[in-house]
Amino acid sequence: MKFALLSLVLLLSGCQSFIDNNQKLTGFSPKFNDSYQNSNESDLWRLIASQQEIRSDVNPRIQEHIDWIEQHPEYLSIISKRAEPYLYVVVSEVQKQGLPIEIALLPIVESDYYPFSYSHGTAVGLWQFIPSTGKMYGLEENWWHEDRRDILVSTRAAVKYLKDLNEMFNGDWLMAIAAYNSGPGRVQKAINANIELNLKTDFWSINLPKETEKYVPKLLALGAVIKDPERYNQKLFVIENKPFLKAIELNSQFDLALISQWTGLTIDQIYTFNPGLKRWATPVSLPYTILLPEDVVNRFEENLSKAFELAEEVENISLQYITSLKLGKPKILSLKEMKKVLSKAKNYKKG
Repeated sequence: MKFALLSLVLLLSGCQSFIDNNQKLTGFSPKFNDSYQNSNESDLWRLIASQQEIRSDVNPRIQEHIDWIEQHPEYLSIISKRAEPYLYVVVSEVQKQGLPIEIALLPIVESDYYPFSYSHGTAVGLWQFIPSTGKMYGLEENWWHEDRRDILVSTRAAVKYLKDLNEMFNGDWLMAIAAYNSGPGRVQKAINANIELNLKTDFWSINLPKETEKYVPKLLALGAVIKDPERYNQKLFVIENKPFLKAIELNSQFDLALISQWTGLTIDQIYTFNPGLKRWATPVSLPYTILLPEDVVNRFEENLSKAFELAEEVENISLQYITSLKLGKPKILSLKEMKKVLSKAKNYKKG
């Protein structure tokens, strides 16, 4: 009863701050704390620079991309700022699955680390999943949410897909990365064509679409530049090797305006950290995992705890009082305002 009452007070305020179809005030639990300890390197860019595994000598196709990067001195500084909230998540997922660290650079090739990126081929998100491949790896879309734009879910799907491609091409990462871009069937067809002609079947020898022939060298060029950015006229802003975002499991639907109020984040910031969100609230389907900056999680938890305490105070509240309230212009009640309303409600007696 007390949980339903607090939800009702929020609802009567003109905005469904908690939208809990089960009439219970729940919503916070740290989902996991599985951050991957990925070396003592304090800067993630230096970590990526020092732990690269994919070996390929610089050739003219790679050098072409290195030259382009060198001629655009703002390129990686812009990307490093944009990647700051997401890079630790990506690096952690890549390393937990045993993939080469360079795979964490693939979102630069795909989307410039911009999760709202949308291509002409209907690919979206950091990893530019098309709908069909997304569905194969459990990425769904509904009115509330687009998994292909979700940072954590899409990263896990991309890592799994790349791992499968690597196994498909017998551990050849250049082939796996090419297949991620153009599809495994097309890569295998190109390999088979060279086999029939008694030609070499390594990545540099097979005939692939022009986009794919540039795709893999660009990744390798980025790896080379990140090893020595100053040499190539680039500045990478330090991204600390520690979690920027924390995954929180919500067991109720939340209005983003309430999350904003409880964390001090703007609505735009909430969307930036959770680009899979499509509406003004978290999805109806529960539980839902939201990503919040580490430095606001305690504030969110404290405000939710206070909301629980307010619900405890009015366990025997009169519903007649609540339904008789005239709260004026619809707004979200602050915890202070809620407490004032509920204090009056405790002392209300039916006329």
